[in-house]
Amino acid sequence: MGSNNSLTESDDDILNSNDGENSIIIIGVCDSWSKARLTECIKRMGFKFLGIEKKCGQAQAIIRFESLEDKKNGFRCLRGCTVSGNRWILKNFEIETLTTPYASQTEINNCSKLITQEALDRVFPFRDKDSGSRIACKLSDAKSFLKDILDKNNEIKMYPSSNVDNYCVELLVGYDKDGKIGVGYNSGSRVNAFIHTIDEKFPYPSSILEIARHFEKFVESSVFPPYDPNSDTGKWRTIVIRMTSLQEIMLIVATFGGLPLNEINRLVNDFKDITKSLYWVKADRDYYDSQSPNRVIYGTPYLTDKINGMEFSITPFSQFPHNFGTFSSIIQTIVDKAQIDQNTVLVDLCCGSGVLSISLASFVKRIVGYDISEHRINNSNKNSELNKIKNAYFVHGTSSTFLFDVANNLTQSERLVCILNTSVNGQHVELLKSIRLCPKVSCFIYLSDCPYSFAYDVQRIISNPDFTNQSEPMKLSDLELFESEPNTHSIKVLGFFN
Repeated sequence: MGSNNSLTESDDDILNSNDGENSIIIIGVCDSWSKARLTECIKRMGFKFLGIEKKCGQAQAIIRFESLEDKKNGFRCLRGCTVSGNRWILKNFEIETLTTPYASQTEINNCSKLITQEALDRVFPFRDKDSGSRIACKLSDAKSFLKDILDKNNEIKMYPSSNVDNYCVELLVGYDKDGKIGVGYNSGSRVNAFIHTIDEKFPYPSSILEIARHFEKFVESSVFPPYDPNSDTGKWRTIVIRMTSLQEIMLIVATFGGLPLNEINRLVNDFKDITKSLYWVKADRDYYDSQSPNRVIYGTPYLTDKINGMEFSITPFSQFPHNFGTFSSIIQTIVDKAQIDQNTVLVDLCCGSGVLSISLASFVKRIVGYDISEHRINNSNKNSELNKIKNAYFVHGTSSTFLFDVANNLTQSERLVCILNTSVNGQHVELLKSIRLCPKVSCFIYLSDCPYSFAYDVQRIISNPDFTNQSEPMKLSDLELFESEPNTHSIKVLGFFN
């Protein structure tokens, strides 16, 4: 960021004007910036101001001051600023200088000629490819990300997957290109954003498509429109459809703000016959989780599924395998490659709902699972009870202290193995640092959904000799790739370090 603090005579005339009630218009602000981001940027300049008006999609903002003196000081700091390649132009606030308000969706559709990739091709790029060409393409992409951490002589392969068993489909609610209410995926365009409505071309079970169509009709008859992120208006944001291999279905509805009782009653009447349970989440931010205000509208707050003869409770925010064949292969590979046995103490550093830990419990002496979410720990304990697991313990907290507690209480015959599954949300960088700093970890198993993130973490923390002088770098001893969903780019990277 650069600026020029000198004032010209004409600048001074503008500042002394009584128009605008001590406000300045900034022209040239990045149109993708939010009000919060611009406010944070301007706060760093250190001058006093009352507030900022800014909407995504607009290349200008209004900054208001308490006094003319504050306005002059702000003008001196802001004049000539260049941020992210955009030079800011300052003008005294006048109604006439404001451009047309943020364009409506219809105006955008009429004016924009931007062509975006179809959502079907973006979300399911391999749906028409045979197994051989699909695996070759995914393997090539993965190698390009992993090349800096692999020896040139390393031969890696990818295990192909079978069909998906368990679905968790997150869909946006909005308007399609014709201005009709749609449930599906965003077009991916910032300029001409609309919803690609999912239909029979998408490789989803018919029951998921039915619920999406049903929700479109529900919103059409609602007094509230879909949520508009540019103006923070509207109500209906996102729906998540969870469907187990046992055909149990949960619908999660995320709204902007709360729901009045009459809309809750409508939801119950419309969906009670086609879903087992309905869950509501108040999503006033760009993301939502188990800490967001939520409630069960009807049914139970969980579904039930079975994998490898074990029963699991799946809550709205659980991470659960979508491909049981791939998951079984990962479990067997962990047992073989990490050489875990009845002398192994396994620490699961981001245990989530406990599926990975519980599936490995019979192979080890004991398991200790940690998670920063109390909601997930409760889910893990319930799943442990469902399967009558006696050697798994789940603790609410982080590994920064608990990992060393476990390490310092090993018997002479016990061997400490750690596992981190980054598909479960958590403080992954801190967890990796803890593993690296614990000298009693004999083997570390890293499971990731992203080859790029995996390679980045290996280079900067796990195998970086300069990370700390207190510990030796860990060496990558083996790496396996697993295809998790045939039609998507998604793959699992399983790395073993010692």
